[in-house]
Amino acid sequence: MSYSVVEYDSGPAGMPGMGALINEWAAKGYPLHQVVREGTYRWAPILFL
Repeated sequence: MSYSVVEYDSGPAGMPGMGALINEWAAKGYPLHQVVREGTYRWAPILFL
């Protein structure tokens, strides 16, 4: 199975756009597999291809 990683920077305000990002990619046919925290504000959603 193939995966794609999309970097996301939530900034100090939190994650207001994370849900929108995940829904946008899901609408394109890339469902979410998991989300990995890379740092204080950096996240890496991993999507199925």
